[in-house]
Amino acid sequence: FQAEDGIRDTSVTGVQTCALPISSAVVAVALLAAGVVLSRAQDEPEVGVAVAFAAAAYGGVAGLLFTDGLAGLPLIAAGGGAAGVAVIGLLGLDEKRALVLPGAVAGVVIAVCGAITRQDWFEVSSVTTVALAIVVLIGSLAPWFALRVTGTDVEQWYSVADITADPDEIDPRELGADARLAHDLLVGLSGAVGLVLVLLAPVAVQRGLAGALLAVAASVVVMLRTRQYRTRATVLVGLGSGLAGLAATAITVVVAQPDWRPTAAVVLAAAGSVLLVLTLVPQTPSVRQGRAGDIAETICLLALLPLTVVASGLFAAVSG
Repeated sequence: FQAEDGIRDTSVTGVQTCALPISSAVVAVALLAAGVVLSRAQDEPEVGVAVAFAAAAYGGVAGLLFTDGLAGLPLIAAGGGAAGVAVIGLLGLDEKRALVLPGAVAGVVIAVCGAITRQDWFEVSSVTTVALAIVVLIGSLAPWFALRVTGTDVEQWYSVADITADPDEIDPRELGADARLAHDLLVGLSGAVGLVLVLLAPVAVQRGLAGALLAVAASVVVMLRTRQYRTRATVLVGLGSGLAGLAATAITVVVAQPDWRPTAAVVLAAAGSVLLVLTLVPQTPSVRQGRAGDIAETICLLALLPLTVVASGLFAAVSG
């Protein structure tokens, strides 16, 4: 019999088509188990994280294939499959488990967008454009969240007595463990924002000029945010995420908006080059440069709200 999930070929049967999602799910489970073994038994946490991340991707593919052809469900199943496998990885892995956060966060975002778009009056591109702006804005809270999750508290001074009081004893081992956990959480959360940016920026470009500007502003924010980071991993993840977002935006503009190609190529190349030079080239720290970076990041953050309103179609709906 012929397949009913979108494949139309005389040589492909329903049985063969059913094997696709089942095999993807089996691969996801096998990779997840391998990741846990590598992390806990073989003492290879980085490799275990990479394998678990691949398992989350296969989980998303399995969910997508299982519900292919069912209106409104593929996004929910794909996001739920990726998020479910990633959450199990977070629970099963040992060290570096926080680095699996991008798969979990991206899966949740996709699943929520899919659930919202099941309503007839919401378009997929509109919902994902709003989700992109929200995730980028929430990403500003990543350092605070990473610190709050650990057991280390930063004491606040409110009086002279607080300043002159004897400090509490510090356990170097506990402090080191908290620092490593906070670092891994910050890298994972930064990677989560970057993954959502790369996945949703092309959809935002489909909304027109406002959507393209929104994707660019979000990428710039992610790159400028690295000024607050002090470790190589967090800086590289932030810069890589921003550059990947700009690249995804540029590719989508070239493919989907041919009339914009000359102008968009110049603008994106200039923006990426300037930000990369300002971030990577060693410079003498100065208050003026710090304020300039703060102003640029603030402007981009403030621009996200009006761009989201226009790109999502809310402004056109209200004005109409």
